Amino acid sequence: KATLNKLKYVPIYVGLFLLADRIWPLAYATTEEFYQSRSVFYRLFYVWPTFFIFRMRIYSGIILAEAICISAGFGAYPRELEAKCGHGPSKQVTSELLDKADILDYDFETIENVNVEGVEKCLTFREAMKHWNRCIQYWMAMYVYKKFPSKKYRVVATMAVSAFWHGVSPGYYFC
Repeated sequence: KATLNKLKYVPIYVGLFLLADRIWPLAYATTEEFYQSRSVFYRLFYVWPTFFIFRMRIYSGIILAEAICISAGFGAYPRELEAKCGHGPSKQVTSELLDKADILDYDFETIENVNVEGVEKCLTFREAMKHWNRCIQYWMAMYVYKKFPSKKYRVVATMAVSAFWHGVSPGYYFC
């Protein structure tokens, strides 16, 4: 049930991806015609549908990955334990809870990596980042940011680890 609930939006994201990619193909932005016959304003506008296409593709992939984890039983905790993304249960497991484990309602909040609604409704970049890559953010906060010895360079160290993780490229390190 949880897997199907997770998958219910994937056809919408895939459909929107295919439709938008058909109307605004990324390959067009690499042609000579795009740069010679289109205005600067059109080329700047093209960033928005391109980013939309990217998000739909990423949402589809991440949700499919989460569905695989759910169907394997990863990150399943009783709702009473109030599991948090990346962390797991925020309340202590009691013996009474263990006694009725087979009849409890479980959630999979621990492995929810992207809150699509939160990303799409946010108004600031900072707010968007809180809804995007949530499990990775938790890991980076716990194991890089909080454990880095110099408070002055924590953000730099965390961003460097993130850049290295995404691929060794000067652009990532600069950003």
